[in-house]
Amino acid sequence: MNHSIIFFDGFCNLCNSFINFIIDTDKKRIYRYSSLQSLEGQKLVKSIGQTPYNYKSLILVQNNMMYQKSTAVLKIFRELSFPWNLGYYFKIIPTFIRDYVYSIIASNRYNLFGKRNTCRVPNDEEKQLFL
Repeated sequence: MNHSIIFFDGFCNLCNSFINFIIDTDKKRIYRYSSLQSLEGQKLVKSIGQTPYNYKSLILVQNNMMYQKSTAVLKIFRELSFPWNLGYYFKIIPTFIRDYVYSIIASNRYNLFGKRNTCRVPNDEEKQLFL
C-alpha cells in the first residue's frame, strides 16, 4: 500500500492536536506522519522541492502530488470515515478564501494554541506511523 504523508510543525500544539485527531480517526491507516523539524522530514520535504524550514503550512504528499494549506486539510478529511469525510465539501469555498483564513490561523497558531518545547514523540503503538 502506498501511504500518503502528512508533514506538520512538531512544535505547534494545534498541529499536534490535528495529527492526534487524524491518527484516532484514520482507521484504514492511510497516512504516515513526519515533523517538519525532524531530519527525515526535512530531507523528504527537500526531495519534493519544498523549503524544509517553512513551518507555516501543513504539507500532504498523496499519489505523487503535493498539497498545502487548506487544500491539504480538505484532502486529508476526504479520506476519513463518515462523518469526518464531509469536511471535504468545504472545497466549495474558493481556495483564496480558504487559504486566507488558513494563513491567519497559521501565523497566529503559537499565540492562540501555544507551542511545545520539544517535538511530539510517538508512543510504541504509533511508531510505525511516523517516518
